[in-house]
Amino acid sequence: MSTVLKFITLGSSFILFLSLVINTTITVAIIGIAYLLFVNIILFEIIKISKQSIVGVLFVIFFSIGHILKTGVVLANHETYKVIGWNTIGSFEFDTFNMTELFAVQLAGILGAYFSFKWLINGNHRAENYYKSIDTIKCRVNRITLALVWSVTAICLIAYMMIIGIGMHGLEPQQNSLPAGVAGLLLYLRNIFIISVGLMLLDRIYQQGKRPDYIVFIFLYLVVILFLSVASLSRGIILVSFLPVVYAWFLYNKPKIRFKLLIKLLILMIPIYYIFNLVNLYRLEFYNDSVLNVIEGLRRALKGESKFTFDNILLFFDFLVMRVEGSRELMAVISAELNGSWIFIKSFLYGDSTTMESVMGFLPTAEGKAFGMTYGLIGFLYLSKNIFLVFFGVSFYMAYLIYIERLFVKKRYYATSLYITFTLFLNVWGNMDWFFMFRFTFVVLLTYFFSIYVIERVVPRYPAVRYASKPTHA
Repeated sequence: MSTVLKFITLGSSFILFLSLVINTTITVAIIGIAYLLFVNIILFEIIKISKQSIVGVLFVIFFSIGHILKTGVVLANHETYKVIGWNTIGSFEFDTFNMTELFAVQLAGILGAYFSFKWLINGNHRAENYYKSIDTIKCRVNRITLALVWSVTAICLIAYMMIIGIGMHGLEPQQNSLPAGVAGLLLYLRNIFIISVGLMLLDRIYQQGKRPDYIVFIFLYLVVILFLSVASLSRGIILVSFLPVVYAWFLYNKPKIRFKLLIKLLILMIPIYYIFNLVNLYRLEFYNDSVLNVIEGLRRALKGESKFTFDNILLFFDFLVMRVEGSRELMAVISAELNGSWIFIKSFLYGDSTTMESVMGFLPTAEGKAFGMTYGLIGFLYLSKNIFLVFFGVSFYMAYLIYIERLFVKKRYYATSLYITFTLFLNVWGNMDWFFMFRFTFVVLLTYFFSIYVIERVVPRYPAVRYASKPTHA
């Protein structure tokens, strides 16, 4: 993993280096190269410290793409970004003053993250033991029964929310006669609690070494997340929910990385790509139609174009760079006329559409639609125009994520920890305010205590057993 992270960091840095040399003045290029030197030193230290932490891995990836690579892409096309509303960089000028401010704020953010990783991550943070089935400890409920109960409960909740028209990405609720706060609670239970409980059961089944059981459970889990993706109009849920299953398989089986395995993974990616594209076509039908009809939307999506070409790969990378918040959003914040810390406090506590319109130049809303647009983590903190708040703010957010990650790792819920950490990281990186932080924290703690008082009693945790080599699963 550390090799992959270094490749991403160095590759992103090389793109920015070329953009600096080709598209800027000598002064800006020298400042930018010095910035790249410092950033790579710090990122390599973070890689060394946090290779056992999902938070550290995600930070390196998202900072490299969102702040290093994205700066290079914007530099190479800055005239385009000045005129496209959705991708606006405001009135940001690529002169020495603005570029120096941009690099300084980014450095403050990465130093804040390094501070948290240095002091809070233990090198042995993620257990490396395997788990062996112990016949004297029995699961109190049949595992297949557990899988069926979980999957039916999940499907019923997802279907109910789809029927009443809430929780569809980018769309305002069709109707909502529920009491205040209930719709939000259902949304977080569906997106966090239900999937996390499923992954807890998966972790337990893997640790007990019951291969037929976890094959059945993985099948039911995939059915649930595909239904959730369609019901929520979210393509990202496929990736974020499927990744922990792959991670758990690698963690517990420790397969050797061979060409045959890579081919199998590549073949597996083909149906995932088509499902991803189907959900994309399906949500476009919903966005374009005034009457929302699930059956009609699916029928039109199945008729849509879903061919794979090499252009799709290039478009995917372009999509990835644009969707990862970072330097573009920070440029818009730097160029906006803001009046200090109170702007940030208002945005953090209860949102501020006036500030959003001032920074982005428009409000990303339309009738019946509510497309999300964010400042990005570092851009959000720099609404204060205070570089020290960026340092301490990033440090606080990374500490918050590390502590939540550890809650589940210490109880050996590794797949669950990855899912919750990844989900929270995506929201933190996009600038999590108090409204979402309170609700995410509540549902994460609910999930944690559910694991203590329900999962632990229904599916007991086997004690760890140290092995010199991998044990054979039963």
